[in-house]
Amino acid sequence: MKENHPLLLNLEKSLIFGSLVPWDEEWYWSGKQCAFNVTTEDTLQELRNSLLRKAPEIAYRYCDQLAEKAKGRVHSEYQEFVKYHGNDLVIYPNGISMAADLQKKGRLQWQSMPKEVISKAMKEHNLQNPCPSIPLPREVLENENGIGMYYNSEEGQEIMIDFNDIISGLKKKGISLTEDEANGIRSFICSDMVSTRFVRRLVREYGYESIELAFLIRDSHEESHLDYLLRRYKGAYYRNRRPRIAFV
Repeated sequence: MKENHPLLLNLEKSLIFGSLVPWDEEWYWSGKQCAFNVTTEDTLQELRNSLLRKAPEIAYRYCDQLAEKAKGRVHSEYQEFVKYHGNDLVIYPNGISMAADLQKKGRLQWQSMPKEVISKAMKEHNLQNPCPSIPLPREVLENENGIGMYYNSEEGQEIMIDFNDIISGLKKKGISLTEDEANGIRSFICSDMVSTRFVRRLVREYGYESIELAFLIRDSHEESHLDYLLRRYKGAYYRNRRPRIAFV
């Protein structure tokens, strides 16, 4: 078993690609396993890179060294985010403006690096452009109802679409929410991609009264209501978490 890549098990000329889970001092296979007949070093490296790009949280679970490296990267990018925006939360009017700003930020970062570092990175990652384009889902690019981008200093960047409805609803402090505002707040709380830190970031600024109303909690305002909702819909964020940033 490779020391730094526990998910790759090389048995003579066969390769099993899967995951192991510890339980009661034993290790068990988890999920679907994939078998490869040809196991060249190039194949192994491509699998490692693919795992880090597509499922970094799984890789960090098995490799403390990579996890610590990722945490350092998250902290560094958090500092850059705050320095660039002046805040850990920025709201864009639409997806196009967000995409343009991400491109600008990336271009400035590349321009600040020494030429030899840029050349090395382009060669290692086979880049044609020193500042590659940032792929974004169509629903993000075409959104015209505000996009909230929050940088979670523990895990990485989080994005929420239709952010205007969420903010306008929270500002009402639990009074006369529109259907769009109530739906937006419920989507924000129920989304698997929104962390408890992101929710509490908005609650510190706008309060939690509208969250209570969106979930039909009436008559009294107690922070325990928010705690209940977060544990019900975001229980995964109360367990051990790892950075969501991917890099090779």
